[in-house]
Amino acid sequence: MTLKSPFDSRNIVWYISEVTPNHIKVHFPDSQLLKRFNYHWDSLHWWILGSYVAIEWETKWFIWKIVRISLPEKERMNLSESNYKTSELHPIWIVEILFSFDLLTFEAQKSIQDYPPISSKIYICSPELYIDILNKNKSLENSDELKIWEALWTNEKVNLSANNIFNRHCAILWTTWWWKSYTISKVIQELVEKDNAKIFLLDATWEFSKFDDEEYSDNAIFNNWENSTFFSYKKFTFDDLCALFRPAWQSQLPLLEESLKVLGVLDKLWEKYWNTHADTWLNNEVFLKEGRNNWWFNKIIWENELDITKVNIKNLPLQIHLWCVKTEIWAFWSKDSWMLQNTQSLIYRIRGFLSDKDNINIFNIEDGLESNNEERDLFCKFDDYLKEENSKKLFRIDLSNIPENWTIKEILVNSIWRYFLNKSKEKKEDWKKIFEDRPIIIFIDEAHLFLNKKVKDEYSIEVELNAFDRIAKECRKFGVFLCLSTQRPRDIPEWVLSQIWTFIIHRLINDKDKQAVENASPSYAKEFLNFLPSLWQWEAIVMGVNFLTTLFLKIWKPSIEPNSNTPKLFN
Repeated sequence: MTLKSPFDSRNIVWYISEVTPNHIKVHFPDSQLLKRFNYHWDSLHWWILGSYVAIEWETKWFIWKIVRISLPEKERMNLSESNYKTSELHPIWIVEILFSFDLLTFEAQKSIQDYPPISSKIYICSPELYIDILNKNKSLENSDELKIWEALWTNEKVNLSANNIFNRHCAILWTTWWWKSYTISKVIQELVEKDNAKIFLLDATWEFSKFDDEEYSDNAIFNNWENSTFFSYKKFTFDDLCALFRPAWQSQLPLLEESLKVLGVLDKLWEKYWNTHADTWLNNEVFLKEGRNNWWFNKIIWENELDITKVNIKNLPLQIHLWCVKTEIWAFWSKDSWMLQNTQSLIYRIRGFLSDKDNINIFNIEDGLESNNEERDLFCKFDDYLKEENSKKLFRIDLSNIPENWTIKEILVNSIWRYFLNKSKEKKEDWKKIFEDRPIIIFIDEAHLFLNKKVKDEYSIEVELNAFDRIAKECRKFGVFLCLSTQRPRDIPEWVLSQIWTFIIHRLINDKDKQAVENASPSYAKEFLNFLPSLWQWEAIVMGVNFLTTLFLKIWKPSIEPNSNTPKLFN
């Protein structure tokens, strides 16, 4: 396709009057020239915000965008209805830089090594030229193109590189309603068709359940059914249990840790104590400390690390109760009523957690150590999905039925992040090959619910759920990439947003949300964010470090629509 040169005397606007690193200022000579005209069947107008201009200077040519139009202060103060048509106006343009290009080859260059000087000529140009230059400079293979959007004002297809979008993490932002859900659906469908990455979708609100009807989708659904997916409590760390049970720092935390250690080394304690203290055991499931000498016990406890995989968590409340002892003469233990009283709140919290019907099914508490139900275990499903022989291309994790109490959802999601973090750093050759050959893209819907979370009350220790933070910082080079989706950018930590190199931004009207995006955006793109409140359905601003320029695009409707429609009040 032959691109039309914008440098025609009929298109000339005027000359540059001021140059800065981010924008230029242009004084228009005569308001009588501010009228619509046609050039090569394109309708052009000098008076419209958002129009494109081309700048010619020696061997350099530039494409810029009009971001502000105003009148000089003196003319603005004297403007009235009576003199509007008779007075001579001299409007001022503020024009934001986009990119430079070669006029012979139309090859664009992202870096701006030279700036046009004062007195350079400015020409109004068609938005089609801007899109044509972008598409002409795509040297993409078919497997790398994402064909999901078109230019906002020209309806011309724009192809962007999937690597440029995701290889430095991505964020999809919006104010409210359902535009972002449609964007996620469309992006996922395109990625699935390319079949060059494994895709995990964290579905917090059941919006994307329609993906389960497709042959390419696997899923993990948490609910209170006996045959649902479960998260084995044996995958918890000690910090996770502290976040769940919230022990007081001085009086309850040591008891919780020692009780878990005891339940993890029962076999070793049995071997040492059985011959001399058979009454030490209660149903062979807990250890009775009262009246026993502590020397051999302490030696076993100190020599072994805490191993939660060997802990039957159903016995934890009783073990803590039996652990409320104090050391008497000759290093023997006796019951400590004061300690028991101070520990009752922790015991009640643990009993409440273990007796909750939802928790029993979600964490497979009833089966305990005897569980070997791998087809329902979340991490077994993960391992199976990541293997090359698995033909499924999308894995959806449905968290919509997990109760909001106990901060279970946040802790469980943090454990999922930790799984990906550990697997991506796995040094075994078979796992390294999996992540190198088929990188993972994790889509996180409602990301503000799971990031920047700390669990603490007025008495307990503070536990920071930071596995996601480490993924954002460390895992890109190991083949794990993130795509955050949120309607509250202000709730995402600033340093996490700084790790995001691609932003797909739908309408934003809250000043705090807009400020959070501005702080994480390149300086040259901040002026474009002023267009955000004017965006409408399907429309978005796409910007990123890997892109030639900031783009104003319209997302195509996906074939698999999310469950995002609002019920009508009146039919």
